[in-house]
Parts: sequence; structure tokens; C-alpha cells
Amino acid sequence: MIPVILLKGVEPAAAGKPAGSGRDDALRLLPQLDPGDILSARVEAKLPDGSYKVMVAGQPMSMALPSYLAPGDTLELAFITREPRLTFALNDMPQAASTPVPLLSAAGRLVAATMLQPGEPALPVMASAAAPLLATPPADGARLSGALAHTLASSGLFYESHQAEWVAGRRDLAQIRREPQARLTRSAPAPEADTASAAAAIELISAAPAPRQEQTIHPRTVPLVQQQLVALDSARVVLQLEIWPKQWMQWKIEEHAPGAERELEAARSWNTQLRLELPLLGALKAALALGSGGVRIKLEAASAASAALLRDHRASLQAALAAAGVPPASIAIAQYEQT
Repeated sequence: MIPVILLKGVEPAAAGKPAGSGRDDALRLLPQLDPGDILSARVEAKLPDGSYKVMVAGQPMSMALPSYLAPGDTLELAFITREPRLTFALNDMPQAASTPVPLLSAAGRLVAATMLQPGEPALPVMASAAAPLLATPPADGARLSGALAHTLASSGLFYESHQAEWVAGRRDLAQIRREPQARLTRSAPAPEADTASAAAAIELISAAPAPRQEQTIHPRTVPLVQQQLVALDSARVVLQLEIWPKQWMQWKIEEHAPGAERELEAARSWNTQLRLELPLLGALKAALALGSGGVRIKLEAASAASAALLRDHRASLQAALAAAGVPPASIAIAQYEQT
């Protein structure tokens, strides 16, 4: 509903002071108005009685306005009627004339241009290892989990935080140089280079001089930077890697923070989803949710035969997880429909 504003009189107006002939003066000031006509008004001051001094068509008037308005705000008023008293409607939200229009820095413009549009999916970050993660399928989970943790940490998604750790003395410079951004520098510093040279060498730069000195992002790192922005906004990262020869895996990790109404009932949880194609089982999806109640696992196979095979070995999986110290709260196995 549009809020209605009643014109109380014409300046001068003070607390407890009758409007006098203000209405007649106002009628003479606005002789040509028809219902629905739009006028621009400016809030000049808030008066002691709670009303506002407003300039309408170049004339000061006293009006009852919403309390959130402030001197300097501009309004659009729709003329309603002259009788039984002058009545206006607030036609639009006020615009604060005193609030400057925010200006983005060069870095802000670069981030805005790089961010994904609403609804646009982020491309998975390609693991940059020259060889598969593992030469052969692992015989135990410890080797695989360690390799996955290293791949995620060195993916470049955490490059800036790793730089901060290096500056604080908590990370080796050699580790920084192995990340994708550092390998795109124009020249690698010699091992004996001083700290200042090393720091300059690991800054993200463009492969060619940028026109007009605008900041740029190396084209090969655009998907990576987009994933960084998505991770900051959604607490989610997605990687794609060759887990062992000719076996590709898509890996999604996301943090789930419960809403305020559930904070006393549930803690934060971590969700991991894997998509891969195995020689015997075929296409497979695995989702793991880790929270205060334990780990919940959902396995989905592309074929009914693979889903049945997984069900046959559910007890073995449950026992293996329990032996590793993470007894599952639940294990669900189903067949999914390929699209």
C-alpha cells in the first residue's frame, strides 16, 4: 500500500502553533494540480513536533512524513485531493541526496567483471598435476586421502592465504612456488634470491602489458579465480582431477552452516560429493555428510547391477569405516537415472 501524506500547513510552522491560513495559501500555490500529478519534494528539516519542513514546487510546507526520512532526502509526491484538506501520496522510495554514489576501485571493477552471473555455474578447477594423482588404485584409504588433501591444498584456491602464512613464517616458499599462480610469473627467482624478489615473483601478473594500466587476470586463471569467488560466497569448491590413469573424478566440497533457528540443534557440517567412473562399477556418485551426528553416506550407481553389488558389500564398508574410527550413521545405496 502507498503511504498517504497529509499536508498540515505552510511555513512557518512550529510545535503547537496553529496552521492559520496555511491551507488557503497552499491552495493558491498549487492551483493547476490534478489528481495523480507528480511533484518533486525535498526534505529540509525535522521540526520539534515530529513533522517535516518540505520544499514542494519551490514553497516550504509542513508535512507528516515517515520517521526514517532525513534532511536532504528527495521524494516524489502524487497529488490526491484538495478537500477536505490537501493530501499527497508518497509515490516512490526516498533518494538520499547526501549519500554519495559508491565508486569501485580498479580491483573492485576487476572482481565484478570476473564474477559469475546469477545462475551461471562455476567451472571445476582442473588439478594442475602433470601426472595422475596416483599411479594405481590405492590399497588403502590413507594413501588416497593424503593425496586428495595435498591436491586440494595446492590447487591455487587458497593461494592468497598461503602467501599470508608464508609471510608469517608458517609456510615454505617452495610450497608457494608449486601453486598454479606462481608458475605463471614471467620469471622464477633464483634459489638465492632475496625475500623482496621472491615476493615480487609470486604476484599474479598478466602475460602481456595491460592497456591503460588496468589490472588484469591471466586468462588461464579465470576459472580458478571464479572458483575462489564462489568459495567465498557459497563455502563450496569443485575440482576435477585424474585420480589414477584414465580415471577422472569430479570432487565437490561444501560447508553447511545451519540457520539461526537451528544453531542450538545442529553444528556445522561438511558435505563431499564425488563423481567418477570405475572399471567394474561404471559411473558412480558418492555423497558424504560429516556432522556432529557422524558421517552419512549415499552411494548411487548408474546400473541396477552395480547398485546391487554395492548393497551386497554394505556391511563390509560399514565395518571398515568403524575400524577407521568413523562409524557411519547411515549408508544409503540407490540407482540413479543418467541424463
